Amino acid sequence: MKIVIAEKVAANAVQLLKDEADWTVVTPDQLGNGLEAALRDADALIVRSAVDVNAQVLRSARKLRVIGRAGVGVDNIDLEAATKAGIAVMNTPGANAVAVGALGWKWRGAHARSI
Repeated sequence: MKIVIAEKVAANAVQLLKDEADWTVVTPDQLGNGLEAALRDADALIVRSAVDVNAQVLRSARKLRVIGRAGVGVDNIDLEAATKAGIAVMNTPGANAVAVGALGWKWRGAHARSI
């Protein structure tokens, strides 16, 4: 299986994918010929929020079966084009909830101390 990671993600996440013996993982720094070229024989695509996964990009991805959005929402992915191509789209809602909660408590503490 070939997985294309189009944007920077946590190093430990990339390593988890690379640890699978039969998986080929293409990282953002290996996309010298562009995303569309890398997707020609890819099975999976991982994006965050900067990459626009539009119909043109999906047309070049003939083998693609899943797009994973590392983050909340899928507004940068053309859901209609993905559905027509039989590509599942997933995201990670709530993945940053702990960090947001911690930040809220820190702001509350800072406000209480008048910082």
